[in-house]
Amino acid sequence: EMRQAYQIRRDIVCDALASLNMEVAKPNGAFYVFAKIPEELGLDDNEFCERLAERAKLAVIAGSAFGPGGEGYVRISYAADVEMLRYAMNRLSRFLNEKLYL
Repeated sequence: EMRQAYQIRRDIVCDALASLNMEVAKPNGAFYVFAKIPEELGLDDNEFCERLAERAKLAVIAGSAFGPGGEGYVRISYAADVEMLRYAMNRLSRFLNEKLYL
């Protein structure tokens, strides 16, 4: 039952990220995703995370915190309820679509 609940949560996050042109591979076991920050934003992962937190009040972890292979990515947890995940993905969408990162 919990596995199915996490698959639903994963799909909500992965589908939202894909719709925002953020590359992401669907994980099979964890409750985190690594998403590639669109290069056209011109931000490294730390800048992206700082601006997202300041301007959209949404926290994600810079991929570089996990080593050099994570540079340019963010780690997003989907260990939250469905309503909160949809709310968070809406905040991320607004941040990107309204260019709040500038």
